[in-house]
Amino acid sequence: MKKVHFLSGIILSIFVTFHLLNHLTALQSIHTHIAVMNALRQVYQHPLIEPLLLLSVLVQIISGVQLVRQRGWKQTLYYNKLHVYSGIYLAFFLFVHTSATLAGRFMLQVDTNFYYGAMVVNLKPYLFFYIPYYFLGAFSFFVHVACILRIKMIRNVGLDKANRRASWVLFLGALIGLSILWAFTYKVELPPLYQKLMPY
Repeated sequence: MKKVHFLSGIILSIFVTFHLLNHLTALQSIHTHIAVMNALRQVYQHPLIEPLLLLSVLVQIISGVQLVRQRGWKQTLYYNKLHVYSGIYLAFFLFVHTSATLAGRFMLQVDTNFYYGAMVVNLKPYLFFYIPYYFLGAFSFFVHVACILRIKMIRNVGLDKANRRASWVLFLGALIGLSILWAFTYKVELPPLYQKLMPY
């Protein structure tokens, strides 16, 4: 189970890295974000690649829940807590985010581009839930990666250096999460189509 979780995690990490980088391009402009997303979609929405990504999401969620059940979610050490709690949140986030994106594409029949994500962080009362939801989604990814890297770095650089480097990854994750939220909320004007998707 651990190896399956790790393998699906690597596949998803590659996608998530490019996805977050795509979101950061919104700091330049919404037009840039949409252009980069359209280019990346040629790869990750390919008929051979998209099913693999969706399968990886499913495997990651199921195997992650199983690992937590086997090892117990109540941990005592700081980084062990972060590892488990970030994994639990990522499972929740992956399920909800993937479901919402697929629902937008196939049920609502809308382009799930920048504005599809931006609509829920710019409209009240939804923003009160979705701003922390999205921040924690991005941040939890970095927390989980930091915990895994820390375990692997301890063998080579020792506990203290591994902890410091993991802390830098956490800082980077928080910075990226806040930057993405800034790009998605600062002076964003939603097209009428996306405003109408959210009932007031």
